[in-house]
Amino acid sequence: MDPNKINVVRQETPVVQVLRKLGAGEIVFANQRAPLWDAASQSRLIESLLVRIPLPGFWIDAVGEKWIIVDGNQRVKILDSFVNEGRFALTGLEFLKELENKTFAQLPRAHQRKIEEASLLFFVIRPETPAEARPYIWKRIGKEFAL
Repeated sequence: MDPNKINVVRQETPVVQVLRKLGAGEIVFANQRAPLWDAASQSRLIESLLVRIPLPGFWIDAVGEKWIIVDGNQRVKILDSFVNEGRFALTGLEFLKELENKTFAQLPRAHQRKIEEASLLFFVIRPETPAEARPYIWKRIGKEFAL
């Protein structure tokens, strides 16, 4: 295996684009596990975007036209659950207490835009990266290879 053929790039993508890809079936979740985040933790993830605190980077394995989320599954699911599905209202906020008990649809449009336009950092394992290198990359970021 030639390590010079490994191609991992940094890419910033707005939340709204990530959620569109998810809705179109272009995102697949690897390493499914039960949710670990309580309601307040989920809400503070959303609050982080609203107050412009960057989220940790996401790791993606790009295979063909699909993105396999190697690291960041739950964060993407929380964003989808809040923005697209309206499954929870914000609770336990630390900065924006005036937004307590509001769903995405109930937020002022300016706050909705802050979430939609927030930039997420992705580390993308490009499709041209050799297949035999992928398990080693996944292992280095603490994940079990599961394509």
